[in-house]
Amino acid sequence: MVDPSVFTQQSRYCGSWLELALDRELDQWEQKRGSFYQHDTAQSLQCSFLDEKRVRLRHSAERIARAQLSILGVDATSLNLAAMKLLRTATGEGLQEIHYDITEYARAIKCYTVLMYLFAMYLFAL
Repeated sequence: MVDPSVFTQQSRYCGSWLELALDRELDQWEQKRGSFYQHDTAQSLQCSFLDEKRVRLRHSAERIARAQLSILGVDATSLNLAAMKLLRTATGEGLQEIHYDITEYARAIKCYTVLMYLFAMYLFAL
């Protein structure tokens, strides 16, 4: 049985990413094929308070991703985080086929990527 507090924590966590995405500090959105915009979460922000928040959120996202991989039976201890991106899109758009951006197969199989979708109905201010 799943502890109900997990859902509260996840909602708070998602809300924190959304708050950060709504801030004008995230100004490096790139338009991608498939009708969506993408922002690399590895990019530092000018405001030290918001940058600290970004670092904390990245750390939490990596922890959650590794836990999810473990639940799926993947040994994530030897995997490297290749990228963590925010994607903003309209509901039902911007979904991607499973693919890998690292073209060297031997390296690609040792990596994972975290994509966090933020839907346009919540991002009208962007």
